[in-house]
Amino acid sequence: MLLPLFVSFYYRESTAFSFLIPIIILAACGFLLTAKKPEKLSIYNKEGMVICGLGWILMSVFGALPFIISGSIPNFMDAVFETCSGFTTTGATILTDIESLPKSILFWRAFTHWIGGMGFLCL
Repeated sequence: MLLPLFVSFYYRESTAFSFLIPIIILAACGFLLTAKKPEKLSIYNKEGMVICGLGWILMSVFGALPFIISGSIPNFMDAVFETCSGFTTTGATILTDIESLPKSILFWRAFTHWIGGMGFLCL
């Protein structure tokens, strides 16, 4: 979310906090999760599937936060749907007037599609 934050600063938009808040939350969660090293380093198929599934869900939930905080998409489920459609590269949207969104939010929406495309290529 650093790139859309820089876009927000570049265009002097008021949506910078929409990206700063999730960045701080994610950094705190990452710090807490990496503070303790696991005893066992091996991961089996079942754990890998759970990690992948939970990672996808959490990525979609945290990716929806900029939409919600900025007020671009006030409904939580609509924001999660918009983010999931980006990360899965389906391109489905609930928005009717996309061009009216702030440039940093548009960049975040396009960036989720790009990340989803890269994930599809890696898969």
